[in-house]
Amino acid sequence: MARILILDDVMDILETMSFLLIAEGHGVRIETQAQDALRSLHATRYDLIITDALMPHMNGLEFLNALREHGILIPVIAMSGGATDSYNEHILGALRDTATYFLRKPIHPSSLCEAVTQALEGEKL
Repeated sequence: MARILILDDVMDILETMSFLLIAEGHGVRIETQAQDALRSLHATRYDLIITDALMPHMNGLEFLNALREHGILIPVIAMSGGATDSYNEHILGALRDTATYFLRKPIHPSSLCEAVTQALEGEKL
C-alpha cells in the first residue's frame, strides 16, 4: 500500500481519484491548495504525488519547483485538462518536461491506475 497525496482545485476530481485509489489499496490524502499540500508533505511521508497543472494561487509547475526547493524528491504525476492561453500552454509544456509523468484529463480509471503503478515501480510511461 502506497501513501499518495492528490492536489487539485476541483473537489469532484479529488473525490473520484481518491475513491479509485483507495479501492486499489492505497492510502490517500487530498488537498485543494498547494500550500496545504506542502504542509502535509512536511508532516507525512508520501510515496507519490498527483497534482493538477493549472490551479489558482500556485500552478503545478510552481508546486513542483517548491517540492524540489524543499528537497522532496518523489515521483509526481501531473495532470491537466488543457491550456486556455499561451501562458498556460507554457506551464503545461514545462510540466511535461519536469514531472515524472503527465496525464491528460479526463483520465480513464485504468490509465490512472497504470500510471500510479508504474510511478511507484519507478518506470517511465
